[in-house]
Amino acid sequence: MSASHASYRILFLGTCLLFLACQNQSPTGHRSVPTAGTQQGTDINPVEDDGNTIADNDENPTPNSMDSTDKKPGTDPEVKPATCANEVLGIVGGTAVKTKTLLARSTAQIYFPDTDCTATLVGPTQLTTAAHCFEPGVTTAEMRFGIDSTKPDLVIPVAKWIVHPSYDNQFRYDAAVVTLQKPVPAELVPVPIAKPEELFAGRDVIYAGYGTLSETGQVAGTLNWVSVKVESVAANNPSFDTVINGKGTCYGDSGGPGYIVDEATQCLKAVGATSTASQKSPTGLCGEGDTTTDLTRLQGWIAASFAALGAPLEGLNTKDGSEAAAAQNVIVTATN
Repeated sequence: MSASHASYRILFLGTCLLFLACQNQSPTGHRSVPTAGTQQGTDINPVEDDGNTIADNDENPTPNSMDSTDKKPGTDPEVKPATCANEVLGIVGGTAVKTKTLLARSTAQIYFPDTDCTATLVGPTQLTTAAHCFEPGVTTAEMRFGIDSTKPDLVIPVAKWIVHPSYDNQFRYDAAVVTLQKPVPAELVPVPIAKPEELFAGRDVIYAGYGTLSETGQVAGTLNWVSVKVESVAANNPSFDTVINGKGTCYGDSGGPGYIVDEATQCLKAVGATSTASQKSPTGLCGEGDTTTDLTRLQGWIAASFAALGAPLEGLNTKDGSEAAAAQNVIVTATN
């Protein structure tokens, strides 16, 4: 991979340049920024609307690399299948994720002493994220839930994690699993991992994350989303690329969800963990497509890893061939 494609979607803080040297990467592929808590990102002011708290920033829009105005098929709030009849997807024609929506209740920020990433809630104590989020030597982390990570609604310390043993500096197998010290409350909504056949070229994928709003922009700190189409699904490793259309993930979105909307239920399913700039991007800049780890083809490893962490996750294909890698797993226990 050339330096132009070495664009981690992780949010690096004060140790950025040191980490780059350790990874033998070009500084042009990374951005060193202050912590999210010191930034003046999108200001989300909760207001009351028909008795429900929402986040409304329409009067003062902020330029956003995760901007989308496309209305996706099947997301009309007036048509809600029974299984999600009382849920609001919150992805129609907006940028900032609103509170109490499925996106807000299934996505979290994983906060390290020197970096920030995003993660997907797949069980009451289980989350998926990216392998590259875990710097060498890191021993502490916490999960922050809510639409504003600088003022989280809930913080739970991380208990343990496993980085995929086949992860390399070409971003192959860029996946990790994480467990929490206690279960999340009932109002948060774990999402299932989709089947491999549900991910294909032309499929709409929704990214969500707490990352920067542009290639050179400030830390958002707030949860944003974008919908893009899958350009191709790799045959030789578990990853997929999205189309290059000026929209996508950026620094701090690493590890965050690639969601699809189930056609029958209109509920979310996880298909990916945000990894890096598209291998087909000419510059590797934010908004020029994404290469995302395909979680649908890692279900065996995910299941075996969560079991090893003492937090078995049901509903996965435990015999898809990926489970063999679990024999090389290394369990890290947090020292929070």
